[in-house]
Amino acid sequence: MLACSSGLALAQSETVGVLPVGTMLTFVSDATVDPKTVGPGRVFKVHLRDDLVLAGTMLAATGTVAQLVVLDRVTEVGGAAAIVIAVGGFNVRGGELPVTPVRPTITAIAPGSLIATRTMGSVEERNGRTIIRVPLPFALPADKPNAAYTAVPARTANPRIFSPPPRAVRRPSPSPSPTPEPTPTPEPTPEP
Repeated sequence: MLACSSGLALAQSETVGVLPVGTMLTFVSDATVDPKTVGPGRVFKVHLRDDLVLAGTMLAATGTVAQLVVLDRVTEVGGAAAIVIAVGGFNVRGGELPVTPVRPTITAIAPGSLIATRTMGSVEERNGRTIIRVPLPFALPADKPNAAYTAVPARTANPRIFSPPPRAVRRPSPSPSPTPEPTPTPEPTPEP
């Protein structure tokens, strides 16, 4: 009976909508970012240009704030100063949704500049809950079929147990002690 009710619960748990990985989002800069004067670690405010709606549910409204982070300062081929940026701190209904800039290297940013990004996670609307799924940045070994691996014979440890040779114990040498002074021998007394 338990297995049937569990299967029924899964059947009733339906995904209403999915925002896939790689969805384009546009942010608007709120500050001037000059690559000649800013260094790595500086943070500037940006905001979402358009509402983000999934299956009739507002995930993030226009104006939702995020952070533009300067990662590095570089020089482009023509000699112009540029910065490498990232966008973080973008909170939507359900948690933080990671995004990445389409062009991570920018020469200058003025207030009102548009910054195109892509989502690095997917968002699902399921039974009134918003679920954010962020895939791993690398493939797991289980993602390949077993036929893709080369068989390697198993190796075991040598059955003899090796112990390191005993260390020579260094005994402290006795400290030199002063030599006793010879005691004078009494002179023989003459006999009468």
